[in-house]
Amino acid sequence: MLSKEYIAGFMDGEGTFTLTKSRSHARHAPRVMVCNTNANIMAQLQYIFSLWHVECKITTMKRQSPKHKPAYLIDIMTQEYVYILCGMLLPYLVIKQEQAKMLMLYIESRRAENYTPGEPTLVQHALFSAVRQLNKQGT
Repeated sequence: MLSKEYIAGFMDGEGTFTLTKSRSHARHAPRVMVCNTNANIMAQLQYIFSLWHVECKITTMKRQSPKHKPAYLIDIMTQEYVYILCGMLLPYLVIKQEQAKMLMLYIESRRAENYTPGEPTLVQHALFSAVRQLNKQGT
């Protein structure tokens, strides 16, 4: 079975920890994605994530060219699953540790007693901008 350290290293290299912006609403959504051409490793990740109570599916990406290998995507958009996954990997992430922390802070801000769904708070806007900036820098 893959270790948390290995998975964190894999996610540092192949994964994305981000906040997306809904086109129809002003809301942000936490999201973790990982894409790879090795179906076996993706199946192992899916199995281990399920042991951590993180539900996810593997989808096959559309090939850009017949010369390209098939690529497989795990895309986690459920807030609770993103939170669990970030928490499990946080101590072992190196490159994307800051993004994972910010996703967790964002989710915690949504759990706050005074939070009402709708327009994101100033803190949530700041976290959204910070995550996007870190991802632009290639970290």
